Amino acid sequence: MPDSPIAFVCVYNEADILPWTVAHLVRQGCRVHIIDNWSTDGSYELTCSWCSTYLPYAQARAVTLERWPPEGALPVYDWVGLLNRVAELAAASDAPWCIHQDADEVRRTPWPGVTLAEGFKRVKAEGYDCINHQLYLFPPIDNGYQGDPERYFRFYTLDCIDAHAAQIKAWANTRRRVNLAHGGHRVQFPGQLVYPHKWTIKHYPVRSQAHGERKVLHERMPRYRPEERARGWHVQYDNVEPGYNFLWDPAVLKEWGAPTSGVPQH
Repeated sequence: MPDSPIAFVCVYNEADILPWTVAHLVRQGCRVHIIDNWSTDGSYELTCSWCSTYLPYAQARAVTLERWPPEGALPVYDWVGLLNRVAELAAASDAPWCIHQDADEVRRTPWPGVTLAEGFKRVKAEGYDCINHQLYLFPPIDNGYQGDPERYFRFYTLDCIDAHAAQIKAWANTRRRVNLAHGGHRVQFPGQLVYPHKWTIKHYPVRSQAHGERKVLHERMPRYRPEERARGWHVQYDNVEPGYNFLWDPAVLKEWGAPTSGVPQH
């Protein structure tokens, strides 16, 4: 499938959501390469078995996996190393478009019914070679999440750092190495032309109170590298401490697709 775009997905302990986000990408006409950072929750094994069991053979072939670093798990979260791996693989890929994708994101074009693969062709035909996105954060309002995150999480907010930052995370592949040095949020390469209309990223980083406590307080914050923090990275959870309430009141959120929300209806 050399004419299909490819999404590079860095993963650490996302077993509850990863099969759904991977399936979404495949059904949108994309190949997926998972870079598992030695998950301890079975993310790697689950994805292997899930793809072979639930995806048609042709779609299952679109998903490849690796564990990084190959020598084994590190005591720290080496985000720079993961981004370098994405840039390396993207430059070596035969895909016409590359995506830097988080495991807990769902991405869509601005045109209802138009897949990611079709959307990339439209953008390229108009003379552009990279795409910015509007990120919508979907926080948990209860502890019942399971299954498809797009179906379960209905309420979103723009009250977060990433919603107001550039999300230039898809680019036309020239086989030259791109710069992902801005924390992976803003790809850079010489002469780039950013498409003027933002695409959509629906973000589900925390799915319940227990998930937030495990992910943020135990798996992420203690493992951040001081050098990366010094760059201004990994600051989204700076106000989180033991006892923090990860559940939001839906009254302060907006409902996705509501007539007054002004957001896409898909």
